[in-house]
Amino acid sequence: MGDWRLEVFRLSVYVFFPVGIFWYFNQPDYFEEHVTKRREERLKMYSNPEYRREVEEFAERMKKKQADRLKREERDFHVDED
Repeated sequence: MGDWRLEVFRLSVYVFFPVGIFWYFNQPDYFEEHVTKRREERLKMYSNPEYRREVEEFAERMKKKQADRLKREERDFHVDED
């Protein structure tokens, strides 16, 4: 085991490292450069009609797949008890 200095160092790392990371990533310059630009790029992508059509087709395929799976599970669940 370490002495009290090691424990103070560890505690300070446990406390100040997350605070420092939070402070760094929430600076306005970082936020503007990384978050806002990416959000604008995604909004442009969502407004694209071709992308919208692909998303709707994917959603329909997933709904159909889920409905088929549910029907199959219901069919397999019901057992004739004669």
